[in-house]
Amino acid sequence: MYKNHPTFIQPDNEDIKIWRYMDFTKFISLIDTKRLFFTRADKFDDPFEGSWPKINVEARKYAPEDLNDEQKE
Repeated sequence: MYKNHPTFIQPDNEDIKIWRYMDFTKFISLIDTKRLFFTRADKFDDPFEGSWPKINVEARKYAPEDLNDEQKE
């Protein structure tokens, strides 16, 4: 059973399936430990995974100077 969380919008169709492929040992680990495993981003095969798109990098050059770092993101 699950509880609704105020941050996440529930889908209209609660029977919708979400597919994620993983090997059997990772699946068993997920069930056994009841924890998710996330690979470090620097270990991904794609060197651009997690990087900013060029348009965002360019737009940051024009951020107002009076914003702090948190507001610029």
